[in-house]
Amino acid sequence: MTRDPDSGEPIASWANLAGYIDLACAVAPNGGQEVQTVDQTIVLSDYTISLPEDMTAVEPAMQAVVTGPNAGTYGILSVQTDSRGATSRMLVRKVS
Repeated sequence: MTRDPDSGEPIASWANLAGYIDLACAVAPNGGQEVQTVDQTIVLSDYTISLPEDMTAVEPAMQAVVTGPNAGTYGILSVQTDSRGATSRMLVRKVS
């Protein structure tokens, strides 16, 4: 892990998750839906990203980079997959 030389704070670095690049998705504002994280913190998600894929390898704390409409980087708060494993929704917060 790389740290800031002045503050000592960790500097995040990101890598692509193999098999999860250039996927078709829809991004829509969700009105600030509450999400409870693993450490029991409640945060508000700003957007929902819907995908026609099973996203079981994606975990909260990862990021999604979207191009096209609503382009930006989103922090993933929660991943939900339907009962058949055919579609997924990610509740996210826009970070840039």
